Amino acid sequence: MQRPGEILAERLRQAKVPRDYSAAFREFYDTAERHASEYMQEADIRVACGTCSFCCYQWVRVLAHEAFAIVDCISTMEPPRRQQVLEQLHSYHSDSHLLSPEDQDSFHRACPLLIDGRCSVYPVRPSNCRRFHSLDSSHCQRSVEQPELWKDTPLHKGLAGAWSDMILAADYSYHLTGHDQTTYNLAEACLAALSNPALRRRWVQKKKALLHDDS
Repeated sequence: MQRPGEILAERLRQAKVPRDYSAAFREFYDTAERHASEYMQEADIRVACGTCSFCCYQWVRVLAHEAFAIVDCISTMEPPRRQQVLEQLHSYHSDSHLLSPEDQDSFHRACPLLIDGRCSVYPVRPSNCRRFHSLDSSHCQRSVEQPELWKDTPLHKGLAGAWSDMILAADYSYHLTGHDQTTYNLAEACLAALSNPALRRRWVQKKKALLHDDS
């Protein structure tokens, strides 16, 4: 079986138009999820995830291709749901865009993509969200009020390492094709991509995506 990073590299070499790149990204993460699930079953790993949204109170940074996948997902939502997400993105960005990097990491606010405590874009959630897990939900609950505790979240080292390896392979694939690997802030990047489709074309043309919202 091909590794997720190998599949992504092959699909990126074949991509011609924006939708090809989106399909490559989705296929990579679908394959990565299967690999992670198989690893968890084989190693009998039990994580304390799936019933809460405590980790969704952390500051999230994304790569350009992740932001484009998220806005594609938003565009397929039913109008009321889409409007709620857009309002939350604008509110989050309005309240946080002047924060320093240090203050961003202690910003106490639910992710703007949460609806009723669940991720509204779960199939295309960013890599930073995807690889995060915990062996103790009570620690996560405390971390919501004390963000400095997040760095000490109890993880399964093997699972964390497996996800890190897959994500590094993906990053390297995009690096080899010359695509922008700049890290952007989640809300700002999504708003910029939603308001200016030309930014995606810039990225496909291997230019800086410039996902900075000026609204």
